[in-house]
Amino acid sequence: MNQGSGMQEVCAIVLAAGESKRMGSPKMLLAYNGTTVLGKVIENVLAAGITEPLVISGAERDDIIKAAMKYPVKHCYNDKYRSGMLSSVQCGLTSLADECRAVLVMPGDQPMIGESEINKVIKAWRRSGRGIVMPSFNGKRGHPLLVDMKYRPEILALPEEEGLRRLAERHPDDVLEAETDDPSVLRDIDTKEDYLNELNIIKRDGKDNCRHLGGAHCSGGGEPAIIAVGAAVGNAIFDAVGARLFRVPFTPERVLQAVESQKLKV
Repeated sequence: MNQGSGMQEVCAIVLAAGESKRMGSPKMLLAYNGTTVLGKVIENVLAAGITEPLVISGAERDDIIKAAMKYPVKHCYNDKYRSGMLSSVQCGLTSLADECRAVLVMPGDQPMIGESEINKVIKAWRRSGRGIVMPSFNGKRGHPLLVDMKYRPEILALPEEEGLRRLAERHPDDVLEAETDDPSVLRDIDTKEDYLNELNIIKRDGKDNCRHLGGAHCSGGGEPAIIAVGAAVGNAIFDAVGARLFRVPFTPERVLQAVESQKLKV
């Protein structure tokens, strides 16, 4: 949570500028747990007490901004988005207020990382005094990354070919890995299989992070719009329906219609 009157202690950058090449269509606009993949990421950041997160758009700019502006966010456009993630982080850092003491870098394709994991990282930063903090599961570093704003000039000067990981390599004594028992910090949604796997996890666990917001920012009222399907069927649905699933509300009924039209069985 942020402290102080009128001062944002921890700001957040939500990275949503990618081209979704492995998915083949804009993955952050896919339906997820009552909203979109991007919407759930924003909900989780807001639930962690960070106000007005900054959404970085690039590819599919208009649709990304439209999806993001359903929430109390700010946004900026990264015209160098094809250069990679570092360019989006740099774009965000140039737009953040000087009052921010640290910035949470949150990938827009990790809606499974809830407010509790985000808050673990923030609390670890406060307690430790370290300038670079990230979660760690079974010895593997995950997301989100939290960076003290003292590193802003250095990040802005990083060359594209090095990326943000170079910062931790330069300052190993200022890095803290916050241990967690939640493997979600290692998962993201890059492919069709990744997406369908996450929908099945929601179905299995009944997980709905929207409840922490009391439905205030939940576009779907907190009801997960999902369907559990196998990978083979899921790929057939994607191949049959294509990008239309990314442009219209993706409901279980719509998926079932796609399945029936292809004479497939769930």
